Amino acid sequence: MSLRAVAFDLDGVLSDTQKIMSLAESLTLRKFGINLSPREIEERYIGTTDEFMFSKIIEEYSLNATVNDLIKTKWSIVPEYLHLVEPIHGSSELVSDLVNHNTPLAVVSSSPGDYVRGVLERLGILEHFRVIITSENVKVGKPDPEPYAKASSLLGMDAGDCVAIEDAFNGIISAKRAGMKAVLYSKDGHAYEKADLVVKSLADLNYERLAKLWR
Repeated sequence: MSLRAVAFDLDGVLSDTQKIMSLAESLTLRKFGINLSPREIEERYIGTTDEFMFSKIIEEYSLNATVNDLIKTKWSIVPEYLHLVEPIHGSSELVSDLVNHNTPLAVVSSSPGDYVRGVLERLGILEHFRVIITSENVKVGKPDPEPYAKASSLLGMDAGDCVAIEDAFNGIISAKRAGMKAVLYSKDGHAYEKADLVVKSLADLNYERLAKLWR
């Protein structure tokens, strides 16, 4: 087995979208009469799912709305702020290096498809991704193996010849359960035993270093 394809998570790996998400969440809550600033939302709920965050807020504020109401509102707001998307340091260079080595690429995200494609287009890298897996393409999301298993299948590759680049433990678990190698991008350097490699910066990655995971 050898490196034949790379699958990227989106938010937190290719794109820095935390500002957009917390702003959209703050504006969503304002529509329902709750005033929480983007900073307050980040302090309390960063790293959690929409379902967890909004269910906690509904409970805390006795909000007369459903989790789905809040999620739908949030994702209707997000596209207005895609111009704020910025690339994660080193991500554009890594994508270019892999493209120069003729490596097929996939994005595996838990976000809606229109958003994923919008972010990739904003970053100017949409054309480089042969396969895009979103929340709309799978029945069960990460940490289930389905997202990454589907990505390798659509790429026409054995999962054992693919590596996933993730910033979340659930993503690493998903990739490993699908049979892929997995790299954890962790700015604080926190290790995770299930990851095959941990890096503090994507600038530390290139085709050659990824290929060495099989040696």
